[in-house]
Amino acid sequence: MCDLTMAMMGIQAAQGVASISAQQQQAEAQEAAQSAASVREMQRQQMTMRSERMQQSQEETSMAQEALKAQRESEASVSTGTVAAESVNVAGTSVGLGLQDLARSNADYQSALALQARLNDSSRRLGLANAGEQYVTNMIGINQPIAQPDYLGTILGTAGSMMGTYQQGKLYDMQTDNANLSRGVMRGQETAAEKAYRINQERVNNLGKQKTAAGIRTATTQTNRAIFGIQRKATN
Repeated sequence: MCDLTMAMMGIQAAQGVASISAQQQQAEAQEAAQSAASVREMQRQQMTMRSERMQQSQEETSMAQEALKAQRESEASVSTGTVAAESVNVAGTSVGLGLQDLARSNADYQSALALQARLNDSSRRLGLANAGEQYVTNMIGINQPIAQPDYLGTILGTAGSMMGTYQQGKLYDMQTDNANLSRGVMRGQETAAEKAYRINQERVNNLGKQKTAAGIRTATTQTNRAIFGIQRKATN
């Protein structure tokens, strides 16, 4: 296994660790953001509730004051009317009718104030219910599920990348070994061819030497034959 393959596998392992760390930091940041947003939403809801309660208290106080004022004005009008009737000797039936009208007007006004108070209360209850539903909706929107670090997926992905790099490295080593073997075989073939060439050269040289020796023997034989012929002539 070459150093480059090991270095690449080391880099991939470091990238896997960095990915998990980044996922953890993102999850922690999202959790912190959700917590801060939840606190702000709770504060907003509390302020809304306090504002509604303060408005309710102010309206109830104003209604009570208005009702008390109307009651006092009615009582004062009845008292004034009674005194005035007595001072001018007005008949009792007429005075009674006038007082009944004042009492009825005051009762109608008190009823109107009470009805307005109930309407205000109903409207406030509906507003508070809507505010509560909005609060729940906002909290659900804020506190969405946080994506946790994908340890298994990251580990498997990193392991797969490292395995791929390892296999590529092994394949490269095999290709390198095969190339080296091929070069060795080629060098062996070249050496064998060179040896065969040398042997052929030696054979050619030997053949040449043999031809030369044969020529010398032929020449010697011819010379001997010539000498032998001369001798025979001389003897005769």
